[in-house]
Amino acid sequence: MKKNAFNKTGEIMADYRNIVNIINFLRGYENDGTDLVESIRQNIYLLNKYELKSTFLIQYDVFNSEEMMSLIKNAGPLFELGCWLEIVEPLVVDTGLRWRGREPWDFHANVAFLMGYTVSERKKIIDTYMARFKREFGYYPKVAGAWMIDSVSLEYLYEKYNIRAACICKEQYGTDGYNIWGGYYNHAYYPSKYNMICPAQTKENQIDLPVFRMLGTDPIHQYDSGLISEDGKINPAKKQDVITIEPVYPHYGGNPQWVDWFLEQNTKGNQLCYSYVQIGQENSFDWRRSGEGLKYQYPKVKQLAQEGKIEIEYLSESGKWFKENFTLSPVCAQPFCVDWSTEDAKSFWYYSRFYRLNLYLKDGKIKIRDFHKYDEKYKERYYDGVEDKIYSTYDNLPIVDGYRFSREDFCAGGYFYGKNDRELVISAVEYSQCEKSFQNITARTESGDLKFALCEDRFEISSDFGEFKIKMSGTIQNVGYDLISEKEMVLIHNGYNYVLSLSEGEYIILDDTLTVVSSDGKITFSFCK
Repeated sequence: MKKNAFNKTGEIMADYRNIVNIINFLRGYENDGTDLVESIRQNIYLLNKYELKSTFLIQYDVFNSEEMMSLIKNAGPLFELGCWLEIVEPLVVDTGLRWRGREPWDFHANVAFLMGYTVSERKKIIDTYMARFKREFGYYPKVAGAWMIDSVSLEYLYEKYNIRAACICKEQYGTDGYNIWGGYYNHAYYPSKYNMICPAQTKENQIDLPVFRMLGTDPIHQYDSGLISEDGKINPAKKQDVITIEPVYPHYGGNPQWVDWFLEQNTKGNQLCYSYVQIGQENSFDWRRSGEGLKYQYPKVKQLAQEGKIEIEYLSESGKWFKENFTLSPVCAQPFCVDWSTEDAKSFWYYSRFYRLNLYLKDGKIKIRDFHKYDEKYKERYYDGVEDKIYSTYDNLPIVDGYRFSREDFCAGGYFYGKNDRELVISAVEYSQCEKSFQNITARTESGDLKFALCEDRFEISSDFGEFKIKMSGTIQNVGYDLISEKEMVLIHNGYNYVLSLSEGEYIILDDTLTVVSSDGKITFSFCK
């Protein structure tokens, strides 16, 4: 499906596209007896059978397997080969460094990823990888991926090796000890030179390398999965579930019903500039676990491509298109109004180079479930430092965080109240897509309409029933703050100060809760300062 879409800055116009990347990344070592070779063999067979373009990202230890390399080199012309930058013992040893892992491949963040090494060591490791790749294939790769690639390494990959596109992990908190939180919830962006998960606001501080989010995350249920139990109790200590299109998960990516729903919702043409889905699986989930899911997904996307509903591309092709059409990170959206589950929830994700926001509707109540501000000068923890712990954290600047800020006695969020301090009850919600990168959402209440206008550099809320307020539960309990005036609030996260400005409305602290009160029935958060 194609139609006009716009970058708010107005430089370039692009046709709307539904993009699918098939990305499988290949490891050469696993300590649990997984047949890594069979996964590669079966994947190649299926992708060739359905004539699907695919990107294979190769971990360094694969180079030492004659069987794997033979399969890859003889796979045929449909396969793009790239770099998977998880750090393994052979790569470290060949770089002349000391391996600190428990085994030849160790998933702990301080040994498996580049930020576990000094900046000079990172560059040497990348050079070693690139030299070996070129020796094996006769050229440098065009694409690179890993669950996490620090901003210094991303810029080095772009400047020295002309990488066209990179990919990193989805949003998650706690999975494998990797905390990657507050970024673009899907799609792609140009990262800040100082923080790989933060889109830059200016060209000056931007790495001109498109970074795509992997793994096809459920926009309704993944974010705070498991936070509230069936009996209504809040359990903030529960590990976040993984609800993605990864075929290894039988209830989601391995479930035809869920896959059909996810792909249908992503191909409606309502995500502003383009939609993006990545499918595929690492070979360390062996074929017995991932094969059935891929046997369904591959012919499914082939059918959608034949019907003209999606375009299947190499990752490098998507990166090239992105750079040709956007000089700054474009506005993206994921409005999911149809729920695959019986919960009948709705989720509206919106993200620009200035902020991200999620509106969530369930059981007749609407709330701001997530609200983060982007500041290109907020440095990631590893910009000039080294991760020495087995866990890692990448984040942005929180305003509302429905997952991390929740406690046993309250579920964090921005809640809407009308007259007599009663929480608004929603009877219906509608959204409309507008040109120049903004969306309108209307929530209908018994008193009238509550309207949300999501714009690139501001977030507007208005009502046709008069005054209302937003109570931001959990915010000032989890971040430092200083109320400068009724229009400006300074929040403090990870030692960094950031301003949250209002052009309409007023801040107050009410019952130990940060509250925003409307002025003449309007609240507008402004991010252009």
